[in-house]
Amino acid sequence: MGQRETATIETLDGAVARLAVRRGSWLVGRGPEAHLRLYSDRVSPRHAWIRRDARGTWVSDAGSRTGTLVNGEALAPRQARLLRDGDRVTFGPITAVYRGTDPADEDEPPVFAKVVRVPGTGRVALVLGPVLVVAGFGLGASRLLRYFAAGPEVGLGGTLLTAGVVVTVLGLVLANRPQWR
Repeated sequence: MGQRETATIETLDGAVARLAVRRGSWLVGRGPEAHLRLYSDRVSPRHAWIRRDARGTWVSDAGSRTGTLVNGEALAPRQARLLRDGDRVTFGPITAVYRGTDPADEDEPPVFAKVVRVPGTGRVALVLGPVLVVAGFGLGASRLLRYFAAGPEVGLGGTLLTAGVVVTVLGLVLANRPQWR
């Protein structure tokens, strides 16, 4: 979607190694199973992971001895960091540069809206509803019991009770309603 099918990460300073980063996970290290193999004693056999998904390309340190840095900033073990075109990634003593398209700008609207909960929505109804239920039950408990026994005379208490239940349900719906942003 706007991103090239592959991106690359290529080492600098003489230690020439290059990895075409496609969707999936790619191991960086000194070990034989590494997809981007770096020949240095200070690079761990399983040094870092490069992962590409629909959101972009990510790097995370795999618990290496000498650490992984992005533009000079150290990553905590297993902390993923989104890479942008031109970022310098350092695996121990070896620096590489990432080349790829940036994810969509922050200013552009997202393809799918994000669902967020808005605190406070429906709180008034969640308070008012139970109050109406209690008031209705208190005022009309006897009439409500008579309604079930004799017939349709509900009165004020039954009306307040019904309104309280409706307002409480409305409050619950509003309090848990997702807001699109």
